[in-house]
Amino acid sequence: MGLNFRKSINLGKGVKLNIGKKSVGVSAGVKGARVSMNSSGRKTATFSIPGTGLSYTMNLGKKKNSKKKSTDETTNGININLVLVIIILVLLVVLVGAGYAWYTGLI
Repeated sequence: MGLNFRKSINLGKGVKLNIGKKSVGVSAGVKGARVSMNSSGRKTATFSIPGTGLSYTMNLGKKKNSKKKSTDETTNGININLVLVIIILVLLVVLVGAGYAWYTGLI
């Protein structure tokens, strides 16, 4: 059996500090969509359906052993996956804000 350690500290406004046995990381997002980065260089985006246990995680960074540049994922140095994740997060925040405004009777 191995000894494991993991601690997550909520820093507010959807940001968490994650401390593990091998690395320290930070994650940001809303319920259902998060982007994470840790000291080992791993960058991920996680999308989930809250309350169901279903989630999908994709790696955003390049593998360290990869010597070949992928032309499918990058265009002029821009990571397409990262752009898509940012667009999805912005849309999610706008939808949650609009739903809250409608629920409270502001609109």
